[in-house]
Amino acid sequence: MCELFNWGEEPKLTNISSTDNEGQEQQVFLEALERGTRFPCPPTCPQSVYIRIIYPCWHSDPHERPAFAVLVHETHDLLTQY
Repeated sequence: MCELFNWGEEPKLTNISSTDNEGQEQQVFLEALERGTRFPCPPTCPQSVYIRIIYPCWHSDPHERPAFAVLVHETHDLLTQY
């Protein structure tokens, strides 16, 4: 979802240096996520979309992530606001 608002560019975690642990990017990324680091809201993304759709999908417990039906409902609700 972040890529949609970043014009296809991969989002970057703000507190991870690209030169840290060369060749171990996936491990560094996973460890950052486990510490609670999340992608920032893309500049062209409305804050409401980020808060209601994107951010909840990054919950560390997969059972706490929103179901697809919830995402559909949230998307529909947001579309009626814009």
